[in-house]
Amino acid sequence: MIPTGDRDAVDVFFNSEDQKPAAVEIAPGALFAQLDPSEITPNPQQPRSVFEAEAFAELVHSIKEFGVLQPIVVRPLGKGFELIMGERRLRASIEAGLLTVPAVIRETADENMLRDALLENIHRANLNPLEEASAYKQMLEDFGTTQEELADKLGRSRPQITNTLRLLRLPLQVQDKVASGVLSAGHARALLGAPDEATIL
Repeated sequence: MIPTGDRDAVDVFFNSEDQKPAAVEIAPGALFAQLDPSEITPNPQQPRSVFEAEAFAELVHSIKEFGVLQPIVVRPLGKGFELIMGERRLRASIEAGLLTVPAVIRETADENMLRDALLENIHRANLNPLEEASAYKQMLEDFGTTQEELADKLGRSRPQITNTLRLLRLPLQVQDKVASGVLSAGHARALLGAPDEATIL
């Protein structure tokens, strides 16, 4: 399970002797741990080096409010780690002042196994609708997973996946209400038909 905000879904801690993160196996070849961002080296082959300022600022805000909703993916490199997936999330986590970030430590070259491990975490985690939407979006972006594949792996219909993803089109103030349980996902989606943001708010 993936920790969100201030809640830890798995018991991950630092060992007092060597200060290395305790890792929890989530699937063969994939471990989960909270990592110090300073231990993570950016991937030099990361194709996206420029991020749109407004979207990045929104991600920083989201991480401050809810935590990192989908873990980054790294692999061991020397005494630290090299980033494989999630550069925006890593940069935004640093900007948000997080001391640790949730990460899947990849120890397998099997892309499908890694993808399925992350999907299984989404399936088991107790996520609110907004957290689900963010996790789905990251799976689509990181792995090129289709909505049909997500639906099949998670035991949901494609319309359910599509409707959940639509929540990310709402203004941040409305997303906050959905995440806190003040506004239901169904009522929030109904607001998407409003003519402008002022009407929604």
